[in-house]
Amino acid sequence: MRVEGDPGLEAAAVARSRALAELGRHQDALDVATRALAAYPESSALLVAAGRATIAVGGRASRRSGLELLRRALAVDPDDVDALCVLGVALMHTVSHGEEGERLLDRAVELAPDDPGVAYSRALGLEHRSIVRYDKAYAAVLRALELAPHDPEVRLLKARIDIGRVGWVDGSGRAAVADEIRAILAEDPENAEAAYLLARAEVKTNRAEVAHDFQRVVRIDPRHGDAIAQVDSVLVGPLRQAYGWLWFLVAVQAMLLWRGADWGAALKAVLFVVVLLVPWVRFRRLRSQSPPGFGRYGGRDPMLWVFGGLTYVAAFAFKASTDGVGPTASLGLCAGLLAVAGLVYAWRRVRRRRRYG
Repeated sequence: MRVEGDPGLEAAAVARSRALAELGRHQDALDVATRALAAYPESSALLVAAGRATIAVGGRASRRSGLELLRRALAVDPDDVDALCVLGVALMHTVSHGEEGERLLDRAVELAPDDPGVAYSRALGLEHRSIVRYDKAYAAVLRALELAPHDPEVRLLKARIDIGRVGWVDGSGRAAVADEIRAILAEDPENAEAAYLLARAEVKTNRAEVAHDFQRVVRIDPRHGDAIAQVDSVLVGPLRQAYGWLWFLVAVQAMLLWRGADWGAALKAVLFVVVLLVPWVRFRRLRSQSPPGFGRYGGRDPMLWVFGGLTYVAAFAFKASTDGVGPTASLGLCAGLLAVAGLVYAWRRVRRRRRYG
């Protein structure tokens, strides 16, 4: 039953939407806010809740709709600090409206100079926008830390900014940042973001240790996309470095198949195993060590199906254009294996996307 103008019901809907958003249930949070907006279309708080949830759902269309809802909230109440903060941070993540977002966040600080949430929002927006210079973001997060010295989100934001400030060369600076993050993890061992930042802050040369650190993050949060990407990068990195040599082997094999020289039959088989089967076996071993979702970023790279396929097609197309196809056993074998491998990979990729998002 809808009760018009009952502030208690409006506040309850806002609180429930925010609680669902904090649990990561953004679609449910959006549904709650949307239903409540039917009864309270001019509620700035509900518009903010709906806008925040809409952006969190993801997608370009959702972001556009979320920004429109947040602008409606500011039209209803230009001094709504929450709307200023949420819209300001959202605009700071865009390329063309960053300055507008910073102005909105500055306005929020003017209205609530001692609000730790406002100070955190401003630092968050500046951290994302500070690609090279971190001075403004650092000053902003120090202010937020002054207002909320024990807030783990503020402390983690400071760690992210510090990692950008000290860079990769300053080993002692990164060690100090790592110590701050360890203090957060000591209080909350299941904090996935803290574990991720610690893995980034620590300087290690052993790839297995680096991969283990990021795998720990994925064990805490199996949907932590940044950590999955890092695991992919660490494990597949050595295979990427062999791209040039593997492509060269593919080209040599294709040339031998095109020439049809009997003396190269053994070499053809060896090259085929090296170029296609060995990287595949290596990939399978890495896949077994990796978290769910491995392969969405770099896991497909060692396959070389695209490079290999294009090389084979070019070689045999040239052969057919000069002296006819002739015996096609080798061509059929290569093309068949490549086609089957591509179809299997495409099917697995679709299934993985449906399962892990």
